[in-house]
Amino acid sequence: AARARERFDGRAVSPETVRAAEKALRRETANLTLVGMPGCGKSAVGMLCAQALGRTFVDTDAEIVRRAGKPIPQIFKEDGESAFRALETAVIADYTVKSGLVLAVGGGAVLAAENRANLRSNSAVVWLTRPLNLLRTEGRPLSTGPEALTRMETERALLYRDTADYIVANDQTPAGCARKVLEGLDEALGD
Repeated sequence: AARARERFDGRAVSPETVRAAEKALRRETANLTLVGMPGCGKSAVGMLCAQALGRTFVDTDAEIVRRAGKPIPQIFKEDGESAFRALETAVIADYTVKSGLVLAVGGGAVLAAENRANLRSNSAVVWLTRPLNLLRTEGRPLSTGPEALTRMETERALLYRDTADYIVANDQTPAGCARKVLEGLDEALGD
Protein backbone atom coordinates (compact mmCIF):
# COMPACT_ATOMS: atom_id res chain seq x y z
CA ALA A 1 0.00 0.00 0.00
CA ALA A 2 2.86 2.35 0.83
CA ARG A 3 4.52 1.69 -2.52
CA ALA A 4 1.23 2.16 -4.34
CA ARG A 5 0.73 5.52 -2.69
CA GLU A 6 4.27 6.55 -3.57
CA ARG A 7 3.66 5.64 -7.20
CA PHE A 8 0.26 7.31 -7.28
CA ASP A 9 1.12 10.72 -5.83
CA GLY A 10 4.91 10.66 -5.50
CA ARG A 11 4.90 11.13 -1.71
CA ALA A 12 6.93 8.72 0.38
CA VAL A 13 5.38 6.94 3.33
CA SER A 14 7.60 6.87 6.41
CA PRO A 15 8.79 3.51 7.76
CA GLU A 16 7.19 4.42 11.09
CA THR A 17 3.80 4.84 9.42
CA VAL A 18 4.20 1.48 7.67
CA ARG A 19 5.15 -0.25 10.96
CA ALA A 20 2.21 1.34 12.78
CA ALA A 21 -0.20 0.19 10.05
CA GLU A 22 1.25 -3.34 10.11
CA LYS A 23 0.95 -3.46 13.92
CA ALA A 24 -2.68 -2.34 13.82
CA LEU A 25 -3.50 -4.86 11.11
CA ARG A 26 -1.82 -7.74 12.98
CA ARG A 27 -3.56 -6.81 16.21
CA GLU A 28 -6.93 -6.71 14.45
CA THR A 29 -6.65 -9.87 12.36
CA ALA A 30 -4.51 -12.38 14.27
CA ASN A 31 -6.35 -14.83 16.45
CA LEU A 32 -5.52 -15.30 20.11
CA THR A 33 -5.38 -19.03 20.90
CA LEU A 34 -5.12 -20.65 24.32
CA VAL A 35 -3.59 -24.12 24.70
CA GLY A 36 -2.90 -26.14 27.82
CA MET A 37 -3.90 -29.11 29.91
CA PRO A 38 -7.56 -30.06 30.20
CA GLY A 39 -9.18 -28.07 32.98
CA CYS A 40 -6.47 -25.37 33.18
CA GLY A 41 -8.95 -22.53 32.56
CA LYS A 42 -8.66 -21.93 28.81
CA SER A 43 -12.40 -21.39 28.33
CA ALA A 44 -12.93 -19.08 31.31
CA VAL A 45 -9.83 -17.01 30.53
CA GLY A 46 -10.55 -17.05 26.80
CA MET A 47 -14.07 -15.67 27.29
CA LEU A 48 -12.69 -12.80 29.37
CA CYS A 49 -10.00 -12.06 26.78
CA ALA A 50 -12.61 -12.05 24.01
CA GLN A 51 -14.78 -9.61 25.97
CA ALA A 52 -11.83 -7.30 26.60
CA LEU A 53 -10.81 -7.36 22.93
CA GLY A 54 -14.36 -7.13 21.56
CA ARG A 55 -13.88 -10.42 19.70
CA THR A 56 -15.82 -13.61 19.18
CA PHE A 57 -14.88 -16.46 21.51
CA VAL A 58 -14.77 -20.04 20.19
CA ASP A 59 -14.33 -23.06 22.43
CA THR A 60 -13.39 -25.86 20.04
CA ASP A 61 -14.62 -28.54 22.45
CA ALA A 62 -18.05 -26.89 22.53
CA GLU A 63 -18.04 -26.78 18.72
CA ILE A 64 -17.15 -30.49 18.61
CA VAL A 65 -20.09 -31.25 20.90
CA ARG A 66 -22.37 -29.16 18.70
CA ARG A 67 -21.26 -30.89 15.50
CA ALA A 68 -21.35 -34.40 16.98
CA GLY A 69 -24.66 -33.84 18.72
CA LYS A 70 -23.36 -35.48 21.88
CA PRO A 71 -21.02 -34.74 24.78
CA ILE A 72 -17.31 -35.52 24.54
CA PRO A 73 -17.39 -38.46 26.99
CA GLN A 74 -20.08 -40.04 24.81
CA ILE A 75 -18.01 -39.44 21.65
CA PHE A 76 -15.08 -41.23 23.30
CA LYS A 77 -17.28 -44.10 24.50
CA GLU A 78 -19.27 -44.64 21.29
CA ASP A 79 -16.87 -43.55 18.55
CA GLY A 80 -13.42 -43.69 20.16
CA GLU A 81 -10.63 -41.20 20.63
CA SER A 82 -9.58 -41.32 16.96
CA ALA A 83 -13.04 -40.13 15.84
CA PHE A 84 -12.90 -37.34 18.41
CA ARG A 85 -9.42 -36.29 17.24
CA ALA A 86 -10.53 -36.26 13.58
CA LEU A 87 -13.46 -33.99 14.45
CA GLU A 88 -11.16 -31.80 16.57
CA THR A 89 -8.77 -31.40 13.62
CA ALA A 90 -11.65 -30.44 11.31
CA VAL A 91 -12.96 -27.85 13.79
CA ILE A 92 -9.50 -26.32 14.29
CA ALA A 93 -8.94 -26.17 10.53
CA ASP A 94 -12.28 -24.40 10.06
CA TYR A 95 -11.62 -21.74 12.70
CA THR A 96 -7.93 -21.05 12.18
CA VAL A 97 -8.55 -19.74 8.66
CA LYS A 98 -10.73 -17.02 10.19
CA SER A 99 -9.36 -13.85 11.73
CA GLY A 100 -9.83 -11.85 14.90
CA LEU A 101 -11.07 -14.70 17.10
CA VAL A 102 -10.17 -15.88 20.57
CA LEU A 103 -9.88 -19.68 20.51
CA ALA A 104 -9.69 -22.13 23.39
CA VAL A 105 -8.65 -25.53 22.10
CA GLY A 106 -8.87 -28.91 23.78
CA GLY A 107 -5.94 -30.07 25.84
CA GLY A 108 -4.95 -32.72 23.31
CA ALA A 109 -5.21 -30.53 20.23
CA VAL A 110 -1.43 -30.12 20.12
CA LEU A 111 -0.92 -33.87 19.63
CA ALA A 112 -1.57 -33.55 15.89
CA ALA A 113 1.09 -31.80 13.81
CA GLU A 114 -1.64 -30.47 11.51
CA ASN A 115 -3.35 -28.76 14.44
CA ARG A 116 -0.11 -27.22 15.68
CA ALA A 117 0.61 -25.82 12.22
CA ASN A 118 -2.92 -24.46 11.86
CA LEU A 119 -2.86 -22.86 15.30
CA ARG A 120 0.43 -21.12 14.55
CA SER A 121 -0.66 -19.94 11.09
CA ASN A 122 -2.70 -16.93 12.20
CA SER A 123 -2.51 -16.75 15.98
CA ALA A 124 -0.67 -15.56 18.97
CA VAL A 125 -0.66 -18.83 20.93
CA VAL A 126 -0.61 -18.79 24.72
CA TRP A 127 0.16 -21.83 26.85
CA LEU A 128 -1.84 -21.61 30.09
CA THR A 129 -0.16 -23.56 32.84
CA ARG A 130 -1.74 -24.65 36.10
CA PRO A 131 -0.60 -27.06 38.83
CA LEU A 132 -1.96 -30.55 38.18
CA ASN A 133 -3.68 -30.73 41.57
CA LEU A 134 -5.81 -27.70 40.59
CA LEU A 135 -7.04 -29.06 37.24
CA ARG A 136 -10.74 -29.79 36.91
CA THR A 137 -11.27 -33.40 35.83
CA GLU A 138 -15.01 -34.05 35.83
CA GLY A 139 -16.41 -34.86 32.39
CA ARG A 140 -12.93 -35.28 30.92
CA PRO A 141 -12.47 -38.82 29.64
CA LEU A 142 -8.65 -38.81 29.65
CA SER A 143 -8.19 -36.96 32.97
CA THR A 144 -9.00 -39.94 35.18
CA GLY A 145 -6.65 -39.26 38.08
CA PRO A 146 -3.29 -37.94 39.20
CA GLU A 147 -1.27 -40.60 37.35
CA ALA A 148 -3.11 -39.99 34.08
CA LEU A 149 -2.64 -36.22 34.42
CA THR A 150 1.08 -36.60 35.13
CA ARG A 151 1.51 -38.89 32.12
CA MET A 152 -0.51 -36.50 29.95
CA GLU A 153 1.50 -33.47 31.05
CA THR A 154 4.78 -35.28 30.37
CA GLU A 155 3.56 -36.25 26.90
CA ARG A 156 2.27 -32.79 26.00
CA ALA A 157 4.47 -30.21 27.72
CA LEU A 158 7.03 -29.98 24.94
CA LEU A 159 4.27 -29.72 22.33
CA TYR A 160 2.60 -26.89 24.26
CA ARG A 161 5.94 -25.09 24.60
CA ASP A 162 6.80 -25.51 20.91
CA THR A 163 3.37 -24.28 19.80
CA ALA A 164 3.12 -21.30 22.14
CA ASP A 165 4.43 -17.80 21.59
CA TYR A 166 4.33 -17.20 25.33
CA ILE A 167 3.38 -18.86 28.60
CA VAL A 168 1.04 -17.57 31.31
CA ALA A 169 0.59 -19.25 34.68
CA ASN A 170 -3.07 -19.51 35.62
CA ASP A 171 -2.34 -19.17 39.33
CA GLN A 172 -4.87 -16.47 40.17
CA THR A 173 -8.42 -15.44 39.32
CA PRO A 174 -9.58 -15.87 35.72
CA ALA A 175 -9.69 -12.06 35.37
CA GLY A 176 -6.10 -11.72 36.61
CA CYS A 177 -4.94 -14.46 34.27
CA ALA A 178 -6.76 -12.83 31.33
CA ARG A 179 -4.94 -9.56 32.09
CA LYS A 180 -1.59 -11.39 31.95
CA VAL A 181 -2.55 -13.01 28.64
CA LEU A 182 -3.51 -9.64 27.14
CA GLU A 183 -0.33 -7.99 28.44
CA GLY A 184 1.75 -10.44 26.40
CA LEU A 185 -0.31 -10.16 23.23
CA ASP A 186 1.44 -7.20 21.55
CA GLU A 187 4.87 -8.69 22.15
CA ALA A 188 3.74 -12.07 20.79
CA LEU A 189 2.47 -10.39 17.64
CA GLY A 190 5.90 -8.91 17.08
CA ASP A 191 5.16 -5.41 18.27
